[in-house]
Amino acid sequence: MNEILPDKFANAVICMANNYQFGPAGRRHFPQVQSRMCLWCKAGHGQIKINNKTFSCHPYDYFILPWNHTIKYLADREEPFLLAGIHIIPYQDPQHPLIFDVAHHPQHELTDCNWRKDVELEGLEETIHFKLTAQSSLLMLSEYIIKSFAQKSSGKQNTGMLAQILLHEIIHTASDIPTTTQTQNKELNQLLQYINNHLTQRLVLEDLAALLNCSNSTVSRLFQKHLKISPIGWITHCRINRAKELLSTTQMPIAQVAKEVGIADPFYFSKLFKKQTAFSPLVYRNRTVLI
Repeated sequence: MNEILPDKFANAVICMANNYQFGPAGRRHFPQVQSRMCLWCKAGHGQIKINNKTFSCHPYDYFILPWNHTIKYLADREEPFLLAGIHIIPYQDPQHPLIFDVAHHPQHELTDCNWRKDVELEGLEETIHFKLTAQSSLLMLSEYIIKSFAQKSSGKQNTGMLAQILLHEIIHTASDIPTTTQTQNKELNQLLQYINNHLTQRLVLEDLAALLNCSNSTVSRLFQKHLKISPIGWITHCRINRAKELLSTTQMPIAQVAKEVGIADPFYFSKLFKKQTAFSPLVYRNRTVLI
């Protein structure tokens, strides 16, 4: 059965969506951001301070930030993070032209303008933080919106439709996935960072268990509890996700892409890639516009 989107979202719009690669030890600070922001880490790591609360930020960390938030970005010195963000205006006066910009500080010309407003979203009054998988519907929708803005294909009508769908998916996901804290995820983050840094190498469950000095079953329970996936399943997702990036952004031969994501046999890589994405690596590459 199709669910009807709440009327309160009828005038929501997305006014900004982009990726940002931080440099080593990169720092940014915005004292007053007037949007409901979706923010997630695509690679690297660092820390994010939101309304005076500090979060460790690693790949697949996803944040939903409240209206009027303060944010500081603190990228790692050795492996600075690549972040993506979407700014949602929950209410935009339909009679006012849409401006593709967001107030980031009190002196900004859009700060407290009377034709942009927040709306109450139950359960989303504070920052929400959780882990997603590569195949999460929220993450895939968010990535689609980023690509749509990068291709400049989002007019006012499209941004309104995308905002409604995204807000609906946010509420569904936030109610379905338990929120995670930095303390609860300390060991998991260690494993995820290790996997991300060693995708070119052979990775087995015993490696992850040795890293935490625990049993294989303990590692498996950790992944199932927080990510609802097995450790090997997560490694496969990470490899396919990295392969997608290489296929989309480089002309690297398919066999080399396979090696770069830790799969020595290009035939097995192609079979696995198609199983995960429904496309062969070559077809996936041809569907993506390279710069």
